[in-house]
Amino acid sequence: GDCAISQFDYDEVRILNQNWEGAMFSSWIMQIVLSELLDVPTTIETGKPNTEASMDFYDPGLGFSYHDAAYDWDALHTAFEHPDCESFQDERKSNGEEYRSCAHVLPEAWNGQNKNIAIAVQEGIIEPTTGTGGVSKLSWYVPIFTARRNSKLLSYIGMTENAGSENRRLMASTFLRPQTWRSEEHTSE
Repeated sequence: GDCAISQFDYDEVRILNQNWEGAMFSSWIMQIVLSELLDVPTTIETGKPNTEASMDFYDPGLGFSYHDAAYDWDALHTAFEHPDCESFQDERKSNGEEYRSCAHVLPEAWNGQNKNIAIAVQEGIIEPTTGTGGVSKLSWYVPIFTARRNSKLLSYIGMTENAGSENRRLMASTFLRPQTWRSEEHTSE
């Protein structure tokens, strides 16, 4: 909505905001590169009207709104059906219809989304994917003084519900946080 008009007459590109910071910052980087370097009008889709939520890098109010969903595939379908997201939203609003997210770009997709990606490519909703160069992993971080006191705490694997109550009690007593562990007879659920 608040994009400068491109001298190249580019259509707006709307980047989908997701619900974790890495994807949100990737959205900002994409918005800055497209807007500043390539003169492509770019906004960020939060899944809500701009009056309720914003994640645009250029938002004067410095909004930092998380999307309600990690992967809003419907927003990509909407943009495929209605490429001009801004006009689509204006029309829906004038007809008294609810806001419907609309986006052209999904910044991140983890391995659990491979099936959805393949379906979207097959349907022609998205182009075949490529990496952006970022590599990530989920990790368990333990302060060095804690690791030196007890090496059992170096891996989260020993703390899962199947590891036994002794290890779970060790974690609870070490980190001094109240924990409610399921009873042993329910661990197979």
